[in-house]
Amino acid sequence: MQNMVSWPYKLTCGHSDNPADGACIMDAINWLVHGQHGDTPPCVDPIFINFCILGNDSMRKKKRQEFLSRAHLLSGSFDPDSRKERLRIIVHKTVVNFAPMVHEKYSWAKDLPYDFSYGELVSRFDCSCELGIKFKTMINKATYLLVAPSEEAAEIACLLSTRKKYKKVWDKYFEILDAALAAGKTGEPWSACDIDIGIAKFKAACELVAT
Repeated sequence: MQNMVSWPYKLTCGHSDNPADGACIMDAINWLVHGQHGDTPPCVDPIFINFCILGNDSMRKKKRQEFLSRAHLLSGSFDPDSRKERLRIIVHKTVVNFAPMVHEKYSWAKDLPYDFSYGELVSRFDCSCELGIKFKTMINKATYLLVAPSEEAAEIACLLSTRKKYKKVWDKYFEILDAALAAGKTGEPWSACDIDIGIAKFKAACELVAT
């Protein structure tokens, strides 16, 4: 995957009021693409915003920087027409990749077909543990095409990363993100001119905060 602009800072955990102090991936995109403050950039599809913010804030410093190579893709991802398919991809891959890590009774999930039924799938999880409830909530929300299931998917990764192999969980998380991005519109690789404009917007944002 193509590397992105050399940022004037590293991605950090949490929201920042000053881009000079660092930023989460959504803050960074908003500053560098739109020159504005906030962690809900209009160029990013809502399905990805909380999915990325939760991941960003739960990863260790080095792993978090892997968002940078996906920043230009996220910055052109707003695509209502692809949202239904992207939700299905996120739910499917979250179940396939993470459910077997929760308990051996969910080993069936490794072979979950892509044409699964939401109603049948939700019945296969129980409420005996926090992660089982998260899976049921994610699937129920996806049934009604809400954006929130992607947030639940990220929460499942966050919880698992504290209990299981950290690197494996976050590698799978990025696989899910990449697959969902590939199912709809994404931003084009940024040219040198785009990068210069982005850096100018970043500097302007810093100066605005400083005054």
